[in-house]
Amino acid sequence: MAATPPTSDSLAIFPKDVATKVIKEHIAAVGECDLLKATPAVEEAVNSLVESGKKEEFASESLELGAGVWEVFYMPHIRTIAEPLGVAVKPLRYTIMPNGEITSDVQYDAGSIPLVGRNWLSSGGEVRAKSAADVEITFDSFWVGGAPEGGGPRADPSSGSEADRRPLDGLINSVGKAGFIQDIATFPVLYFSAEDDLCVFKFPPLNSAIAAYRVGPAPPA
Repeated sequence: MAATPPTSDSLAIFPKDVATKVIKEHIAAVGECDLLKATPAVEEAVNSLVESGKKEEFASESLELGAGVWEVFYMPHIRTIAEPLGVAVKPLRYTIMPNGEITSDVQYDAGSIPLVGRNWLSSGGEVRAKSAADVEITFDSFWVGGAPEGGGPRADPSSGSEADRRPLDGLINSVGKAGFIQDIATFPVLYFSAEDDLCVFKFPPLNSAIAAYRVGPAPPA
């Protein structure tokens, strides 16, 4: 049975060091960053980090010091959609390079939904500062599918050889570009700690926080 999503009613506020410990111990106990397994304590910890920070320079700091592989462990609006459908969403990963290139990879498993199955959805583009408090992302490449050797997503087919491309790549890329809305791709950075590898940013259309943990360094360019 799926866990009941946490609510924001009567949430406690922890000191920053306690909130950080709660999050890292939760990720260690789960063994991965799984946004469907966020507990009420994790939600309290995320809110506590936001309350402890509140400075406008988080966006510029996150771009200066945020290169690496980040995985989302808290994203309540996606959980609200995925859980009733029985869809697993993990990992939801952002790879940020020192030059601002960003790749988003999400693996979904909709085994209970006929003809949907399990696959990777990916997009690539650029992240940049829009202000000291906000980052803006532009995705201009979209693709689907896992790597031939399994275990992870494909690389961007547009940057590979002709042999790496699949028949539907062009159509998928065109659909992704048509569906990307630049006007809602600005994200306030609510908390960032390079030392603790934690970041919280806001998805303004749904007034929802998203929290991610840096699981590794950026790959070689």
